[in-house]
Amino acid sequence: MTATPTDLGARTEELFRLLADDDVAAVRSRMTPGTARALTPERLDGVWKQVVATTGPLRALRDTTATTRDGRNALVRLLASRSTGTVVQTTLVHEAGEWTGRAAFDGQGRVTGLLIVEPGSTHLPF
Repeated sequence: MTATPTDLGARTEELFRLLADDDVAAVRSRMTPGTARALTPERLDGVWKQVVATTGPLRALRDTTATTRDGRNALVRLLASRSTGTVVQTTLVHEAGEWTGRAAFDGQGRVTGLLIVEPGSTHLPF
């Protein structure tokens, strides 16, 4: 069963809250096997620690939106016969700054990518 954009928005927020709670294993359990191999526990933990060292602890998430990989609104995707995946973006509000968090999902709702970048970054891999 595929997940709705609302479900994927909640899943995305959960992923970043799990990182903030230092539960890398739970984050990886939601990934496809290939993604979990690429995003090792050390890599995930290292990136999150850099984010926290730069801007302090996570305080809130806001502006969570889902789109298709080609940028269309995810509700439009629901009308399509086949899903090519969904990307959900959220603003990570930290004590001393903000980041953009992105999660990519396959048609079964499994994580195929996870990204943390500065707001306004362009040329993103997904």
